Amino acid sequence: MGLVRMQVKLDAEERERLTQEASRRGMSTSAFLREMVREGLAAARRRPIDLKKAMAIVGAGRSGARDVSVRHDDYLAGKRQ
Repeated sequence: MGLVRMQVKLDAEERERLTQEASRRGMSTSAFLREMVREGLAAARRRPIDLKKAMAIVGAGRSGARDVSVRHDDYLAGKRQ
């Protein structure tokens, strides 16, 4: 199977950590990233999501913020408070 080009956006810190870890392992950044994707996909298959448990946390807390449903990724990444 041939490789297919794909563009992925990372922030500067993620890219630096990716590059450093690939170098530490003696791998190219692309090879290391492919390995991480394979491992992540395999792990996701091994861990089925219990939807009932996952949905039980919906609405469990109050942040006071009114834009959480729109900016949830920013909050999770610590870019907003």
